[in-house]
Amino acid sequence: MLVYSDLVSAQLENLAANPSATPTGRVFYDTAEGLAKLYDGSAWVPMTKLRWEVSDAWDGSTSTKTYTVDGSVTPSRGKVIDARKALWQFKDETNNYLVMDAEITATSTAVTVTFGMNIPAGNYTLIGVE
Repeated sequence: MLVYSDLVSAQLENLAANPSATPTGRVFYDTAEGLAKLYDGSAWVPMTKLRWEVSDAWDGSTSTKTYTVDGSVTPSRGKVIDARKALWQFKDETNNYLVMDAEITATSTAVTVTFGMNIPAGNYTLIGVE
């Protein structure tokens, strides 16, 4: 028999680092990373998808840029732990956030956006979701 119950006015335990081994299902709020985490029996995993974003001005004389995505929390940008595991899009802010046809490559700590020619001067947004 399935039983449902409501959790009302709960507060997560606030810690600045992952606790050592713990029972499966334990949840806490990581104050250092700004994430709620769940212990799945083998590792602490974020309870939300991770997102990283940067808005950047290109000057019209560039066809490639590299962005550092080092796994640290940046309040204005968000956080992605491993850039290779994220889904990336590059968007043109001045054209209704049109998705640009860029070659996007990633290492664990950096994302490179490359075009076959210089792209027009303007503001563009790189977004990654892990």
